[in-house]
This record gives sequence, structure tokens and C-alpha cells, in this order.
Amino acid sequence: MLPGRLLALSAILVWVASCDAAPAGAPFAYPAFAVDRVTPPSWVAGTRFELTGDGIVPAPLATYTLDIEVGGQTATLPLEVVEGSLRGVAAGDWLPVDGFDPLPAPTAAIVHRSIDGSVQSSSIAGRISLLQMLPPRLDFIRSGAPIYPGDAVPIGAFDLYRAEEELADHSHSDYLVVRGHRSDESGASPTELTWSLRLLGGGLGGRAVDSVRMSPDLLGLRPGAFSGFAWIESFEPWQFEGFPTERLDYEVAIARPYLDGLASATTARGRWLGATGRGLLPLDAAAETASVLVFDGVFTPLRGAPEDHTGPDAWALPVEAVEGNTVGWVALRSQPDLDGGLAGLGARAGRFEGTVTLRVAARFGLLQVDEVRSDPLPIALDVTPPRQEVELRVLPGFDEALALFGLEAEREAVLARILAVLERDYAGVNIGFAYAAPAGVAEYGVVELAGPDPNGTHLFGLDNTSGKDAGNLRLDDVIGGFDAATRARGFAAYGGIFASELLNLSPSLSTNALASPRFDDVFAAVVPALGGIPAAAGESDRADARGGRIREAVRVLGNLVGSTITHEVGHTLGLTALAGRAHNDGDNPGWIMDAGVYRPFEERAELDGAGPAVFSPFNQTYLGEILPLAPTPQE
Repeated sequence: MLPGRLLALSAILVWVASCDAAPAGAPFAYPAFAVDRVTPPSWVAGTRFELTGDGIVPAPLATYTLDIEVGGQTATLPLEVVEGSLRGVAAGDWLPVDGFDPLPAPTAAIVHRSIDGSVQSSSIAGRISLLQMLPPRLDFIRSGAPIYPGDAVPIGAFDLYRAEEELADHSHSDYLVVRGHRSDESGASPTELTWSLRLLGGGLGGRAVDSVRMSPDLLGLRPGAFSGFAWIESFEPWQFEGFPTERLDYEVAIARPYLDGLASATTARGRWLGATGRGLLPLDAAAETASVLVFDGVFTPLRGAPEDHTGPDAWALPVEAVEGNTVGWVALRSQPDLDGGLAGLGARAGRFEGTVTLRVAARFGLLQVDEVRSDPLPIALDVTPPRQEVELRVLPGFDEALALFGLEAEREAVLARILAVLERDYAGVNIGFAYAAPAGVAEYGVVELAGPDPNGTHLFGLDNTSGKDAGNLRLDDVIGGFDAATRARGFAAYGGIFASELLNLSPSLSTNALASPRFDDVFAAVVPALGGIPAAAGESDRADARGGRIREAVRVLGNLVGSTITHEVGHTLGLTALAGRAHNDGDNPGWIMDAGVYRPFEERAELDGAGPAVFSPFNQTYLGEILPLAPTPQE
């Protein structure tokens, strides 16, 4: 049988299987074809339209065309089946563009041609109108209410061109035009102002716009008033004057931005802090706008004397994200100072009391920059010690490692055990681990769980971050990927947790000095390279010996990976706490920050009474100082 026939037969079988079953032995019959809806009903050159109805089947069961005749011109347009509907484009010389007058009523039908040679047709005459140009309408624009920077102003604009119609051979453009006089609070004479904003109709079938965003380049930033008119002009290509709609009165007060509160009364270094109000603009290089929150007041740290942060010493934080123009988010990021410590709001725990002011700026042209400030908002803000958040990012290589261990079916159980090990190892420390990015956090660590070591050194894991971070000044270290600064210092540059390399703990598979016969005892039942049979879904629930071996393999692999993460994350936190050292001195049984050569398999796996490894007393004290669970009040 020819490949094309095979494809068609397969398509028929798949399509029929999705329909109600036909009686045994009954010949295959296509359903009756009929189009019952056309979107949009008015077409110009370039209109993308959609047809829905009954009996539409996917290719190659049938092909579809639109046969249309208007004013003596005929055309056949190809149609595509998309999710059970037909879609096409009104394109070709049969659709002239000379004015606003509608074209004669077309004769139009959708033709369904089946692979068995049968033909069905469904007329759409009377359901579509063809236009040379769309006459736009502006029914209303909200007038009288105050406008703040970035406001979405309600309008009623209809019969607009969509993007694909503007890109057609005979393109047109619709613009909202506003003209009048603007005054400001200075009392200077009003200035004449005219601006235009391009309007595009909505999605498939949509030709309306219900709001426009008032960017600063339209009415400016400075508080004042505008009085004039608004209308829509539709332009044909190469025209200097458009076809205007009726003008509507448009008068507004241009209001000063304001703040009315903070999203939280508590924050910490590395966190997002939200501010609510109106008139917040995004940090946008293209639009040349920016917003800043200025914290002016006194900060009292948990330990030490109050600090003056008023006037030129106030803290200014850029608004990095906005929601509409009513919510802005700043990040209390780690900012190094000249002495090797941290500076800025969030650097130390304590309480800020004072005001927060919104400053909004925008550039107009090459030289003019306008800035407007809100009234100061009195606030009190508690800054707590930071919490280190860590995202565990599972890469495809880790799943490949699970397959090598014969535990692919136990993926979720292994991941759960890893998380349990981390939570146990870091008990009493203000740190959290999750398999997703933490919400509300701007700076957080990342650990990539991968397969083989891309450095070729067969390490179980590697912290490839730049330099020892004594005091955990960086909250956003990434254990993973490639670090150019680390490579420049002559060290292996690819970081992560390399789960596939843990197979080197088997004396049957490797000559690694840490290899132990106990590895084979645990994993021989499931690791294919050791002659094992990979675990199947549900086998670990069995009460027999096989189920027990699988559960033990899950526990041990979770311990191996989890303790490796504990060790590498410890490095990013500044461990070991010995000055100038990466590891504890010598061999200290049961200490997790010992060098890898001193950490035997049984301790890592928690077998035969060994392990779990813990942080040494001095490392545990250090962790409690940099990431305390609760702040220590000033004495």
C-alpha cells in the first residue's frame, strides 16, 4: 500500500475512533457538512476569518476551499482545519480597495472535498459583507475623571482594522487623535497639544478597543488639566489626511501619582516588597519611564544605634515590576559596601520608621526629562533576618541517572526522600528547599540536579560559584551551569549534583577509593549494570522481599543525593566556618563538611549505624548566626 494511502487510512481510523461507534459492517460515511457561523462577518483585504459548523473533518480526510464571486470577480481561497474549525485569509485582487462604500453582496460557498471523491457545499452568502475600507466609530471616551500616569482610559472604538489587515497589500491604519490645550499647576499659559495613538482591533473576530493606556508621552507627567477633542482617523497608504470620525469633547484633570500603602509591614533581604497606589510606571527602556520608592527616615537595627537615612541619605529602590499602574514591586537586593559587607535597606535586621515617596520619571525627546513625586506616606517597616530559599531544579540528566539506577518508576519517592534529608540536615537554620521557584522572593539559590559530571572529573557534586561567600552575602548563588569567573580562576566551571557519578561507589563498576561492597548489596536488585531488574510502578508497595529492596534503594539513593546537596549548599553559605578553608581540617567521622575523601559510602548512605552526617558544632553555630530562625532583639 502506498504511504499516502496508509496515512489517510490511519487518519480515518483515528477520527472514527473518536466518534460514536458505527454498527459492525456498516460502510464509512462522512457526516453532513454545514457552516453555521462566520467570524468576523465583515471582511476587508487581509481579514483572517474563522468558520465553524458541523461535519468538519481533519486532513487528509477532506480538503476545503471558499469559492467566492463578487462584482464579476471570482476567487478560490484555500482553508485550513484548526481545532475543528476552518480558517482562511481574504486576500487577492478580487477584493478592491477604493473607498468606504460596501461591495455588492457576494456569492460564497464552502466546498468540502472528501478523499473518496464526494463533494459537499455550504453557502455563506448573506453572512458576510465585503468592504473596501472599514469606517471606524468612536462612541465614547471617558472624560471628566482624573487621569494618573499609566491609567487605562475606557473608550468605545469599533470597526477597527486588525494587525493582519494592516499588513495586507492594501493596508490601512486607525489612530485615536486628541487635540486641545494643556495647563499645569505652575499657572503658565496653556500649551497646544496634539497626539495620536494607533489602534488595532482585538483577536480573531474582534474589531473593538475598550481602553487605551495613557503613557507619559501623551498628556505628560506634571499635574494639570487638558481640554479638547478626541476622534479616530482612518488612513489609507500614502495619504496625508485621514477619514475622521465625529469629534467628542475630552476634558480631564492630570493627577499627581500617590501611594496608599505597602503590601506588607515585614520584609527581609532578598524579598520583594510591594507598594500600592496609582500612577506607578514600569522600568522601561523603550518607553523611557521609571519609578523609584524613596524611604526617608530612621532605621533602628536589632543591634546598634539608630541610623539616620533622611534627605540625601534616604534609601532609593527602583520599581522593578508593576501590575497595571496600581502596584509596584521593589527588591531588597544584596548590595556590597566598600568594607566587604552589605549596605542598603535589608542589609541588617531592624525597624524602619519614616516615609516612603513615589518618584516617577519619563523622558520626552532627547533632552527633556519630567519627574513628579507623590506626597510622602508615613510607614513603619520591620526588616527581619534573611531566609535563604533554594530551588532544586531537576534536569533531564537526573532522570537519565534514575534510569541507570533502575529507579525511574520511583522518581517521586526519590525526590521526596532528598527533600526530607535536606530538611533534617538544616533543621534549626532559616533555609527552605523546594522543587519550584519560591514565591515573593527576588534572590534565591538554585541547585541543578543533573546526570554525569560535564567537567569529566567524576565528582558527585560541585559548587561552582565564585569564591567563598563568608557571611552568606549572596542569596542567589547557582550551583549549576557554567561559571566563567570560576573557570578564569583555574577551577572546574560546571556545577551541579551529578547523580550518575554515584554509580562509581560500586566496586563492580569503578575503582573509586570510596567504592563499597555495601553499594552492590543495596542496588544489585535494580541497577541494570549490576544485573538488576529496574523497579516497575507499584512494586515498592509490595510486602515481599522485592518491595523491601526497592524501598531501601530509594532511601539510600535519596540519602546519597540529599547529603551531597547539603554539602554543596553549605559551601555557598560560607562553610566551612574556618577562615580561608573550604572543608573541615582532617577526617572527622560524621561531619558533613569534611572533604569528600573522608566521607565513606556507609556514612553518606546511612547504613550499618553510620550517619547521618551533621554540621560540626562551629559550623552549626555559624549557620545559626547568618540564618537565625528568629531575630535576636537589642539588649
